[in-house]
Amino acid sequence: MHDIKAAIDRSQKDDIDAVYENLLCGSRNHLRSFGKNIEALTGSYVAQILDQTEVDEILQSPMEKCGKGTLPDGTACTAKCLGWMK
Repeated sequence: MHDIKAAIDRSQKDDIDAVYENLLCGSRNHLRSFGKNIEALTGSYVAQILDQTEVDEILQSPMEKCGKGTLPDGTACTAKCLGWMK
């Protein structure tokens, strides 16, 4: 997730930022799934790379619907804005 956040910081394109934001969303959802399974097996999930506080906040928040949002300028993002259609 650190690398995706760094890529967003470097990016100067709204459509690319939207793709990165979707990747972050999916990463948070994966962390929720894996973290909750590990917690069920071991009793706790200890952060390995991310800050424990950030991990705890993600684990305690609900699953997200990724790819259904808007671009940073507020416009709806469709397949066309992501370059999938011409």
